[in-house]
Amino acid sequence: MIERVDIKQAARLLGFHDGVPDEVTLRLIEQYEPILADAATPRYRYIISPVEKCPVPLIGNDIQKHLENCENVALLCATLGAKTDTLIRSAQITSMAGAVVLDALAGAAIEQVCDKCESEIAALYPNMQMTYRFSPGYGDYPLSVQPRFLLALDAVRRTGISVTESGMLTPSKSVTAIIGMSSNKMERTRRGCISCSVREKCTLREKGEHCGF
Repeated sequence: MIERVDIKQAARLLGFHDGVPDEVTLRLIEQYEPILADAATPRYRYIISPVEKCPVPLIGNDIQKHLENCENVALLCATLGAKTDTLIRSAQITSMAGAVVLDALAGAAIEQVCDKCESEIAALYPNMQMTYRFSPGYGDYPLSVQPRFLLALDAVRRTGISVTESGMLTPSKSVTAIIGMSSNKMERTRRGCISCSVREKCTLREKGEHCGF
């Protein structure tokens, strides 16, 4: 269970750039937020590895650039659990508006779970600088690495996350990501759409806008 979903972030995912929804949307968000929070069973797991011994292939120019000057990497996975998928599918039958709102709330919630995991890593390694999260499927980093990712994290057993033949994670509200870690000062750049886990469904991106990350 999640204590509270970030309503402003959910509103941004629904197309409200400033995170302030209209009254109708706000009522829907307030209606469905506790339902989503109650259904979610968040889990996450991470490991730390030297870059040169990373158990996941670091294929492509984008991930190489992302990890430039990093000595270590943190590999993480996170999920909201299968009940969240069931909840959204059920809403698609009874209320498409509700399903859209639930999907946005779930998108915000999984980012919160990832943020919590990242904060835990940062607390354990206070002297290390960290990049933002970078996931398979971003840029030219292929989805084909997902099976190796889950194997390295023992994710199927420890979190219930699995991967389809096409490289998609199940439950659908699940994330794998790499964070670069360095003992030297790094410039932490903005994430941008390329490294956002909800970019394919983002209504702001469809309109040629962005949320500010």
